[in-house]
Amino acid sequence: GAVTITPASTTTSDSVLPTSTPYGTNATFSATVTSSGGTPNGSVTFKTGAVTLCTGTLSSGAASCMANTAPAGTDTIAATYSGSSDFTTSASSAAQLVVSQDATTTSLTTAPTSTIYGTSVMYSATVASAAGTPTGSVVVTDGSLTLCTITLSSGIGSCNATTAPAGSDTIMGTYGGDNNFL
Repeated sequence: GAVTITPASTTTSDSVLPTSTPYGTNATFSATVTSSGGTPNGSVTFKTGAVTLCTGTLSSGAASCMANTAPAGTDTIAATYSGSSDFTTSASSAAQLVVSQDATTTSLTTAPTSTIYGTSVMYSATVASAAGTPTGSVVVTDGSLTLCTITLSSGIGSCNATTAPAGSDTIMGTYGGDNNFL
């Protein structure tokens, strides 16, 4: 007669080290998959929300991988074992990773540097970080007077303004931050 053998159930547990890191810094994601039916094979995928972080291959029931793409905030890490013909799929969402926003540097240039009142001046900003490319905007000010706002594209951008008062002006560019960068 025919015999039906069903896949053995599995249990997945996950962890992450370190548990707190700045954005763009590698973390190691680990999972253990156990079963009363033997040692599972296959892979484990680590995600936070819709973001896939990495996939590790099981060896003796354990998998790990490194990634630096978890977004800033408190991320719940979901480890999902893909299952196999002999073992069922299982998942764990026990691990948490706290990712802080990464620091940036902002530089601002003006062209021309000397002009007649009412003449257009171009303000150019670059916002940089070792962890990636910041998005968002830079507000260009002269004291309390807002001259213009620069929308960043690939971390750079520019705007023109004719509103700076006559005299020696101290022009500042202030980056407003985004989800991952300060």
